[in-house]
Order: sequence, then structure tokens, then C-alpha cells
Amino acid sequence: MKMDIPVIDFNTLNGDKRSEIMALLHEACQNWGFCMIENHGIDSSLMEKVKKLLIEYYEVNLKDEFYNSELAKKLEKQEKISDQDWKPPTSFGISPNLTLRKYQIFLTNFG
Repeated sequence: MKMDIPVIDFNTLNGDKRSEIMALLHEACQNWGFCMIENHGIDSSLMEKVKKLLIEYYEVNLKDEFYNSELAKKLEKQEKISDQDWKPPTSFGISPNLTLRKYQIFLTNFG
């Protein structure tokens, strides 16, 4: 069974199809937890800067935590991981484990 992640085109977000686009976004978040958004209007250089900063943030604040986690140990042993809770570095803003200090570090680096 092939499953494709939802792709949502924001090109008509501010037009008469806004409610349709928002419904697709809601469905993607509810059923998948993520989606790919096209025509979002965010400058590619800004996206690259955020990506670079997230990688740096991960290296400084999350890398050791990840490699010491049960998930990393299971990956190393090639054990089943489908039941694991994945916490990617890009989701730290909504993570319940987020500390104010880590968030402040990210904001400082982003500016």
C-alpha cells in the first residue's frame, strides 16, 4: 500500500477557496501530523537560514540527548522502532519537554 504525504497548495489561500485549503490543512495535521506546503510565499533564503540554525541547534542541544535515547539504541541494534515517539528537532517549539532556556538560545541564534 503506497501512502503519499499530503501536499497543500497555498496559492489560493487568500482567495475564495480559503475554507477548502484550511480544511485540507486541518485534515493533514489531524491525520498525519505534518504536510508539505507549496506556494507558501516564504523566501527560500530564509528557509535555508532556519534550516541551518535548526541543524546548529540540534548539534549543540539535542544530539547527545538523541544518541543516549532508547530510540537511538534501538536503531543501532536494528530493532523495531515503529512504536517509538519521534521528536524531531524542528518540532521543539511544540514539545512539552521544551525548556525556556533552549527556546531562548534558539531565538538568540535566529536573530
